[in-house]
Amino acid sequence: MSRLKVYNLATAQWEYVGGNDGVRRFASVAERDALWPPATAGRGALCITLDNDVLWQVRMYASALTWMRLHTTVAGSYTPALVGVVVGTGGINTADYTFVGSPEHGLLTIDGKIKLGTAGFTVPQTLTAVGLPPGYGAYAPISDVAQDFLSEVAFYDVSAPEIVKGVARPSTGTTVRLVVLVVTGTKIVTGGTGPTAPFAWATGDEILYRFQVRGGGPP
Repeated sequence: MSRLKVYNLATAQWEYVGGNDGVRRFASVAERDALWPPATAGRGALCITLDNDVLWQVRMYASALTWMRLHTTVAGSYTPALVGVVVGTGGINTADYTFVGSPEHGLLTIDGKIKLGTAGFTVPQTLTAVGLPPGYGAYAPISDVAQDFLSEVAFYDVSAPEIVKGVARPSTGTTVRLVVLVVTGTKIVTGGTGPTAPFAWATGDEILYRFQVRGGGPP
């Protein structure tokens, strides 16, 4: 078992953190939970799990003591929940994600693809939105909820072929709306999708998206 020492600016002294137990090492998260649950470890306790090389600390989360990552990178793939869009038979709905930060504050990057199938697909009149990975949530941009996320969105008409650009915009705390960029006079504005917007949707057409949101993740 090792101990972690930090400099306390308030007392101008070096101090050990994690209590008398220091930083414990466990072979896995499952072993940690079985041998040293949060209530036993106590608030502020530290440990390292060797199966994923993550440093954890017991903190209050959702009104309960919980092991939480101090800072980490988590990546994976998932099937986003779709709002409005139905991909139909043989369609594709998949995304990859990377989260960097702590459970309270981090940066979540999503890279996804929607492809319409051979039958039974639907594109709604106005709202096309994709869900974030389970357990993750997004903070709205600081100015207002109409501000767009840092994003790239492409609506791809494979038969033309033609690509119409778009952006990602806050919808709810766990969903992100994909909107179309439209030229109106001398302005570029945003518009919704629809059965014929930004083109008449057909088998094989795609929506490709990549966006970043500030948010939190699971402990």
